[in-house]
Amino acid sequence: MMDGLRILLGNEPLAYREVLQTAVALLRPAVQVSVVEPADLDGAVRRWQPHLVVCSRSEGAPGGPLGWVVLYPEGQSAAHVRVDSEEVALPDMELDGLMALIDRISLLVRMACAPRPGMDACGAG
Repeated sequence: MMDGLRILLGNEPLAYREVLQTAVALLRPAVQVSVVEPADLDGAVRRWQPHLVVCSRSEGAPGGPLGWVVLYPEGQSAAHVRVDSEEVALPDMELDGLMALIDRISLLVRMACAPRPGMDACGAG
């Protein structure tokens, strides 16, 4: 189950954000999705603390969320994906690739938040 998984969409153009929001809502209904204008992305990341950010620019991408997807950077037909410290450049990212990435990040979140002996969920003691 992916309760609590947060995705922030701040990519261009607006129509792509809306399509991605609808697709994630249909295919992963337990995922929380928020949509922002690209200019508001940095502030939204700080406030909402998403697990995954999908955007169209690479500035500000290091650190913070578990995953970043930069779609069509500088108008190129490409995607740059970072999960934890692993980065990969892809010639393109299809919807099934994004869904697989969401599933991967969901697993990482669940593993990080699994209760351990003597600790609450997410490592609180």
